[in-house]
Amino acid sequence: MRQYVKGLSHHDPEEGRAADRLLRQIKGYLWNGNVRDGHRVIQELVMDLECTQTNYPSIKALRRAAGEFEVYINNNAGMIPNYAERRRYGERVSTGFVESAINTVVWRALSTRLWASALASVSRCSGRSPARISCFKSGHEPSTARSEASSNSGIQD
Repeated sequence: MRQYVKGLSHHDPEEGRAADRLLRQIKGYLWNGNVRDGHRVIQELVMDLECTQTNYPSIKALRRAAGEFEVYINNNAGMIPNYAERRRYGERVSTGFVESAINTVVWRALSTRLWASALASVSRCSGRSPARISCFKSGHEPSTARSEASSNSGIQD
């Protein structure tokens, strides 16, 4: 949402500053485990965005994101810890598990794309046998001649 608010600031600096101030307040309240006040400020942000008249092209997306954030915080209020209290008592406040989860999701998405790309490249080769992968490696059109490896290994097309 912060990126949307930055975009809003370019089109309407006053509204952008107000929304940014509210986002910082929300972050502070939620960091300190004050869900009740955080939810109140989220509602204020949602209402302010609904009343905002601007030519910012992504205002609809910002409104939708703020509304979804309000619902998310409302549904998960009991699960939000008080990080400031944890820090005062010497407990570690870490986001390593979140980073690990994000890395796993990104890795899976990348590996899926790489497989799809490799399969698409292989299917463009006219000879789909493993012996005729010269077009896949070099990026050139496939040749009709057998490679040295296929003639020596006894693989037939």
